[in-house]
Amino acid sequence: MLGMGPEAHGDEIDLDLINASKVPVTELPGASYFHHADSFGMMRGGHLDICVLGAYQVSARGDLANWHTGASGGIPAVGGAMDLAIGAKDTFVMMSLLTCEGQSKIVPECTYPLTGVRCVSRVYTDLAVFLIDESASRSARRSASRSTRSRTSCRFPCGGVRRSRRAEADRQRSASRNGQCSGAMATMSGLDACAGRAAGYPTR
Repeated sequence: MLGMGPEAHGDEIDLDLINASKVPVTELPGASYFHHADSFGMMRGGHLDICVLGAYQVSARGDLANWHTGASGGIPAVGGAMDLAIGAKDTFVMMSLLTCEGQSKIVPECTYPLTGVRCVSRVYTDLAVFLIDESASRSARRSASRSTRSRTSCRFPCGGVRRSRRAEADRQRSASRNGQCSGAMATMSGLDACAGRAAGYPTR
């Protein structure tokens, strides 16, 4: 569905019109529909510049787990997330940094089933923005506060992460200006104010 509107309420609800979280939605003026084959062709054909997903966990090297917690009785719902995660040029995640129990969802290694391997290049949380690249761009060198840093279960910098195409271009420009060498790292930009919470995504 292209042109999806806000969540539906009352008489607006049409159970044939739901989003990926099975929440009834509305149509915007000019909304249109296309076949699954077309949508997967866009994903698998490399036509998406940026994909934004929610997540249960993201590892320090950019692995993504967002479709199942492994809980018994849970309903597997991977859908097209695997294709989105690896088909887009850059995959961003929006989520709360901590679970309901206060555990960091950015972890050294994912313990939930993976959606994609080394596919995430940026994570927006309510406490900080994490850039997961082999080289940090100049705009991301400010550290988050010590209290925010202490809440994660990773050390920064972290090695062995994926470099996105955009990050590689930033690295080359930065290196040419400053004569800096690259080192694998995951960095946090200093956004201790809310950077955007992914409404509707699970927090556990």
